[in-house]
Amino acid sequence: MSTKIAGGKVELAIKPCLSIADLVELGPLSRAGWFNAIRDGRVTARKLGSRTVVLREDYERFLRGLPIARSARAAA
Repeated sequence: MSTKIAGGKVELAIKPCLSIADLVELGPLSRAGWFNAIRDGRVTARKLGSRTVVLREDYERFLRGLPIARSARAAA
C-alpha cells in the first residue's frame, strides 16, 4: 500500500484514525454534531494525548448505522 501525500498531508482516504476536523470534512455532521454523537455514544472516540480521534472503522460503522432513506413513493 503506497502512502499518498497531497500538500504535505496524508489523504483522508488512507488515514486509520480521523480527527474531529477530518470528520467535519468527510461529513455528514458539523463539529458540534460529532461531539454530540460521541457524547451520546453513537460513535466511539479515543484520546490521543489531548486530541480526540475516531478510528476509520468506527466512522464507517456510524455511517452504516444511519437509517436508510425511503422515498415517499416507495412508502405508498
